[in-house]
Amino acid sequence: MKKFLIADDEEQARKFLSSLIYDLFPDAEIDFACDGLEALLKIEIDSFDAVFLDIEMPKMNGLEVAQSCSKDNIKIIFTTAYDEYAVKAFEVSALDYVLKPFNKARIAKAITKSEQDKNFTPLKKSTNILAKIAFKVNGSYKVFSYEKISAFLKVDDYVEFYYQEKKYLINETLDSLEKKLPSDLFIRIHRSHMINFNFIEELKLFGEKKFGVLLSDFYQLELSVSRQMVPILKKKMGL
Repeated sequence: MKKFLIADDEEQARKFLSSLIYDLFPDAEIDFACDGLEALLKIEIDSFDAVFLDIEMPKMNGLEVAQSCSKDNIKIIFTTAYDEYAVKAFEVSALDYVLKPFNKARIAKAITKSEQDKNFTPLKKSTNILAKIAFKVNGSYKVFSYEKISAFLKVDDYVEFYYQEKKYLINETLDSLEKKLPSDLFIRIHRSHMINFNFIEELKLFGEKKFGVLLSDFYQLELSVSRQMVPILKKKMGL
């Protein structure tokens, strides 16, 4: 039995697309999401043969959902009424791109492609697209833009991250975050902290042969760099 996710903020679009899928696969299991954040959460906790993802949605758009997903083997079929998003969609390795209004033949072709494409390329975590990530904070999920997060610090069994002028404590580990976040933007400079490379203001000596970074965020954080990460960080900084 096939399982699909349809993410679209328009109820009529969800109903119509599901009816086309049921015509093709009467025993299919279909789940729904009404906005980008709900779609991201369902993708993270469940498995689908394909995800039909609208691009223009509240909370997170479809491109941001694709960028923020920690899984790298999701077969995403973008659905939209606008063709100008096609290039960006394939930048994140979309399996297909279907323009509205839908028809059964086109949906069947997209699903067949998801079944037969042996050369499918996993999602690319590129910072060319403004991406976001969702964390559970104080009992509810909130969405945060990558570009505004300056650092993640280990605090006992939790992680504290710095977002503009605020700090948030989340039930995550740095190891799990390192896998989720784009490596071209976030770098693990120490076992106890990870930083946003764009916030580095200065690499400086903190003591004899001990290096640290000064960040240009609201808190002006100064964080140590582990010995093995110093040459890697210098190379990334062009030093």
